[in-house]
Formats: sequence, C-alpha cells, structure tokens
Amino acid sequence: MFSSFSVIHSTAISLSFWLALTLKANGNGRTINLASNTSLNLFGAADAASVFTVNTDAESAATDRFRLVFEAKVIILPLPFTFKNLRANLQNNDIAVEWITENEENIESYDVEISANGQQFEKAAAVMAKGSNSIENYQWLDANAEPGMHYYRIRSLNENDEVLYSNIVKVEVNPKKSEIAVYPNPVVNGRINIKLINQAKGNYVLTLIDNFGHPVITKQIYISDSNVTETITVGQNFVKGTHHLEILSPDNIITSINVILQ
Repeated sequence: MFSSFSVIHSTAISLSFWLALTLKANGNGRTINLASNTSLNLFGAADAASVFTVNTDAESAATDRFRLVFEAKVIILPLPFTFKNLRANLQNNDIAVEWITENEENIESYDVEISANGQQFEKAAAVMAKGSNSIENYQWLDANAEPGMHYYRIRSLNENDEVLYSNIVKVEVNPKKSEIAVYPNPVVNGRINIKLINQAKGNYVLTLIDNFGHPVITKQIYISDSNVTETITVGQNFVKGTHHLEILSPDNIITSINVILQ
C-alpha cells in the first residue's frame, strides 16, 4: 500500500516522498511488510500465523499488540528544465540575444523567435542544445536590425516534442542619422574625402563646381554599403578657394557642400 506526497524541488536534487505501510507485532518483534500492492492472507501464511496466534501469553491478546508504521522512502527525480535568463542588448547596428538554461539534457533545440508587436512571433534562427545538466549560455546575433521595436523569445523543444517558451524581451532601435560630409574641410593636399553615412544603396554622381558655376570634375560611384568614404583628387595647380560639391543620390536628391581648397 502506497500513499504519495507532492514532489519537492531543490537546487541540488528533486525528491519524491512515499509512505510504506508496515505491520509490526509488539510482543515478539516480528514484522510483516504491507508495502506491496499484492494481497496478504494474515491467517493463512506460515509467517503471519506465528505473529497472529493468540495463546496463553497475555501479550498475545493485548489491545496494543500491533502497530501500523508508516516509513518514508525517498526517490530522486531529474530536475526540471528551466530558462534562467533571457536578455537582448543593442550592439552598434546589431542586437545580441542571450539566454541561460539549466538541466537541458532532454532538450533537442532552441528557436529564436522575433516579433514587431510582441504578439505574432516568427522563427528567426535555430540553435542546437548542448544537452547539459548544468548551466549553459547561448547567444544569437540579429545583424543590422532595422529601426523600430524588436521583441524576442526562445522556444525550446525536448525529446518528447514538448514545447516551453521563455519570457519576452524587447529592444528599440532608433532611426539612423543620415549624413554626407567632407573632411577635412578646408581640404589639404588636393584630396577631397567624402563620407556617406547611412545612405541608400545605388548610383551616386559627385560633381565639383568652381566659383563660376562650371563643373570641373564629375565622378560616378556605386554604393553597396550604408557607410562608405569616397575620394576626389584635384591637381596641385587647381584653383584655390571655395568650390561647390554636389552629390546626386539614387532618388534624384542633390546635396550641396561648400568645399574650401587650400
């Protein structure tokens, strides 16, 4: 006969307590174990007969001759899998998603899920579990995250196809500042360095115009990265003073910068 108690989880082990019922005879110290679920004929078995026999001994008929003793037995169970921590941090143009797990020996994989509103999530990446029963650290990089709010959660899948989700974290990416600049300005050594920051990909036309409004240098470039530096070189005999640099972008917007040549 068994009676189960609730399972208790600790940081080291998980214990389940069971009560085993034992019949003990006070007079002769004999014990009959009633812990099994099988039936027992207390008067038919040879061992039981010797315990239950009433004879001339006064103790054999005593009202407190028998005791029912409950003995606790401990069963060690595996600790449950847990997400200990999930966080997301902005690193330059990227978002680093990091999570910590414990007791993941039955976990097969993790899915990094992303959302723009915190409600509808979609899978962004899959990471294989290390299968450890200790604490493990994981990281995934959301490269070149677009401006706006980003929500993340981790979905775990174990060997029995059971799913567990982590908490949800969010990171806001502010709009990137766009800029076109010349440095140094005034220009020295005849090298005009043009820095294009967070500009759209495509064809650009760079035109250097003198004080009389005449184009003196025209250069066409293609930008495949959002941050590039382009250089226009003028001769040593080029007219000194203030000139105008016009940059025509792929969407036909003209940016004009005064350039001083020394």
